[in-house]
Amino acid sequence: MECLGNTLLVKPLITPPSMQNREMKATLFGLVSTNGNHMPDANRDGLPDSLSWTFTVNQNRLVWEASNATVTTYEGTAASVTARLRNYGGKPETFEIAPTENWIAPMQHSGSVPPGGVQEITFVISDQLNAGERSTTVYAVTPAGSEPLLVQLTVLFRPPEWVVKPSEFEHSMPITCQYEVDSALSSDANDLIAAFVGSECRGITNIQFVPGPDVHRAFLAVYGNNRFNETVTFRAWDASSGRIFIMAEKLSFDPSQTCGTLLSPLILHPASRQQNIPVSGGWTWFSLNTRASNMKPDSVLRSVAASSGDILKDQTRYWQYGTSSGWVGPNEQLRIGAAVQAAPDKSGNIRIEGASVRVDTPIAVQSGWNWIGYLPGRFLDVNEALLSLTGSAEGDIVKDQHGFAVHDVADRWHGNLGVMRPGSGYMLKTGNSGTLIYPGWSAFHSPRGDGESLTSFMKADHKHGWEVSPHRFEYTMNLTSALMMDGLLLHDTGVTVAAFSGSECRGIAYPLDVEGTALHCFTIYSNTAGDSLRFLMYMPSRDTVFEARESVAFFPDDVVGTPVAPYLLRISGTTSAYERTPETPRSFELRRNHPNPFNPGTEIEYVLPVPGWARIDVSDALGNHVARLVDARHEAGVYTARFDAGSLPSGVYSYTLYAGSYVKTMHMLLVK
Repeated sequence: MECLGNTLLVKPLITPPSMQNREMKATLFGLVSTNGNHMPDANRDGLPDSLSWTFTVNQNRLVWEASNATVTTYEGTAASVTARLRNYGGKPETFEIAPTENWIAPMQHSGSVPPGGVQEITFVISDQLNAGERSTTVYAVTPAGSEPLLVQLTVLFRPPEWVVKPSEFEHSMPITCQYEVDSALSSDANDLIAAFVGSECRGITNIQFVPGPDVHRAFLAVYGNNRFNETVTFRAWDASSGRIFIMAEKLSFDPSQTCGTLLSPLILHPASRQQNIPVSGGWTWFSLNTRASNMKPDSVLRSVAASSGDILKDQTRYWQYGTSSGWVGPNEQLRIGAAVQAAPDKSGNIRIEGASVRVDTPIAVQSGWNWIGYLPGRFLDVNEALLSLTGSAEGDIVKDQHGFAVHDVADRWHGNLGVMRPGSGYMLKTGNSGTLIYPGWSAFHSPRGDGESLTSFMKADHKHGWEVSPHRFEYTMNLTSALMMDGLLLHDTGVTVAAFSGSECRGIAYPLDVEGTALHCFTIYSNTAGDSLRFLMYMPSRDTVFEARESVAFFPDDVVGTPVAPYLLRISGTTSAYERTPETPRSFELRRNHPNPFNPGTEIEYVLPVPGWARIDVSDALGNHVARLVDARHEAGVYTARFDAGSLPSGVYSYTLYAGSYVKTMHMLLVK
């Protein structure tokens, strides 16, 4: 400390960067004035008083414009959040981004911000997280110190797509009800109760708190056109666990009657649960963790609109659908613990009702390929999920329809299959027989936790129009590759690589950092063996696409390269390259809104392959019309419509695109 007249100059003995954003305290003892006066002893304890100052050190000219960022998404859905770094100084400032958790990754890892300038940093959130809340601090590391950014993430279970349109019905029947979940009445305002006649939703409502009697009730309006002779059944969705229950109670629809009162509501009790599995038009790999009383294909797939020639198969059996005959094949039931592949002509949802299967049900594994199911009710890191396979050897492989992981000598699984998820089917190739037992908690009551992996989600933003449709193909192979440019191993973590057969994209791989090596782990698709595959690489730093010298022949279930010995794809930095081309519309398409969930605005992208009239309408959960976003003639192209819900309450909303004979509805969540 130095005294300069009537000023005290505090000189810390530690460097300024190490004090950045820290609260410091300076204390002065035994101050004597130039006239010899000592600091008074106000406490009369024989010791001179002290003076203290508390202050926060902030010498950094490069700071986050906001100290925190929040993002909300659905379980199984990728998300992103953008924060802004501003340079308040008079010279350029450099930075490096340092995440502290493996579920978040920056699109830009380092850079420089000019004087007075702003740099937007977008962070990608893993799509393989269990529902719940989590937070992390991301740091912008600068020469003057580290600037913290608090990122708060909420992952929600996706609500069921229950929709009712009251305007289509003449009569209604009011019901005051509640439902029992885990031996207690629901008190969660996000829980849903729905009424059905057959498979048609006839009413839906949330749980509400009623002051005065201080009770939670659901006020359900059930709609119908027939005054009598309709049986009403009930389902409930538990928002805290994502479970759908089939309730035991049934009623006869009678609009002249009122069922239940505020003080004596109709109590609904779960009789079974429902598992929902979306299937796309084309190939879908799935598995079941719910056991129905009838597990034959005609019963399990009754909610899917099957077409003549649709295919269903597991590892040893095969069925085909006939319009008059139904599913033709072995008169046997689908197996719990086994993967199934379906190829329906139309998209839909498998809805199976029954009892939960114990997660720790043993699954026999033989040497070679095994089609295995997934029994847990939450995401699990692949290393945790397959921990019971003690006989796994180097080169063993597990894959789903979109990714794969390879077992190494360190007894770890590496690849772009970071987690295993409910409803998915898997193929496991192992050199040893054994038994697979998933970690033993109930799929019916699955605790929340993080199934997450650094290699489990996209870290590169590909804007060059490449896309692949896995559901169009029956077979897969896998390739682990590393890139070489002009004879040197390429460590650029922004490079995206795509596999092509002719001009058709058959697989896309994003960079993974595996023990310091940038690897690209492919799942490549085909319907026939022998296709010749070529590889294109997009390098954002040069906004250029290169083609590798190598080509690979496709063979079903083939595995090329390993994390230890990756297949090398070589390019030359001096060869001619071509600029990326804009997206060419090929079919009508309504895309997922972004962001989702949102507050208060979101954008909806839609694709029109031909000129014509297009309309987009928005409705609430009860089917009431909320807004018309688009109603005009368009040229062929890709368009974006914006929906502003500033005056609307939180809830699930649906948006529908009408374009010629094309009609498609999707759902979005407003969270305020």
